Amino acid sequence: MAQTQVRPTLTRPVVIDLAPADPVVHPGQASALVLRLRIPRGFRLGSPEPGVRMPAPILVQVAESPCFRFGEPQFPEPLARGVPVKLGTAQVYEGEVRVVIPFTVAPGCPSGPQTVTLLLTYTPAGNAGQLSTHVKEPQQMTIVVAAGPADHTQVAGLLPSLAPVPEDFLVEDQPVALPGPMELMIHRFQESGVLPRLLHGLFLDPPDHGKHIQLMPHPYVADGRHNGLSLGAGMSLLNTTREGIMTGTMDLLVYHNEH
Repeated sequence: MAQTQVRPTLTRPVVIDLAPADPVVHPGQASALVLRLRIPRGFRLGSPEPGVRMPAPILVQVAESPCFRFGEPQFPEPLARGVPVKLGTAQVYEGEVRVVIPFTVAPGCPSGPQTVTLLLTYTPAGNAGQLSTHVKEPQQMTIVVAAGPADHTQVAGLLPSLAPVPEDFLVEDQPVALPGPMELMIHRFQESGVLPRLLHGLFLDPPDHGKHIQLMPHPYVADGRHNGLSLGAGMSLLNTTREGIMTGTMDLLVYHNEH
């Protein structure tokens, strides 16, 4: 299948392609559908194993068709990855996932294009937790049926697989739009600088985190019966994902106390 040029976004982080293994099939022929899920770096999908909780499992359903008899979707072996809050490991998919769905063409299927619909349910998960679940999201494609016996097939040796995606295959930035005066309070560092690299190391971010460091200065005022009045200013360094979720912060505070 040709590589798609679609880029992942926050609302559509997983780029999905669906195509037949054979461009033309014949009645009685065995073939397969190839579902490709391109997951951006820093994200993952749950495996279809029963009992998976974090992230939720991916479900692939094929709508019934009078022309085709579909088998169970074949997934590659998942990866064991750690989950937040020291809950152990989870079976997940990262990178480019190729799922193979075998099918047989019914003997009485008429010639011509036939539409096939897949319903996908999946929950993308990132460094900061899970995003919205896509419930029974339809994916459609057309299979061309021709009369006569098949002279060849591409289904032999077609196996599910797992492969890495390019380093720049990241979710597009979606910065939060703030009112004019508040925009002056937040500064984003260039990720090539020494300070961002140091902070990402302190926050234990993996190499493909796709996060950035933001600086937010703020005033500090505290008053109490025992400690007295304190006045000063703080500087928060925020570790933020590309989808705008803060996963860590370091705060530097300078103040003067009346005592």
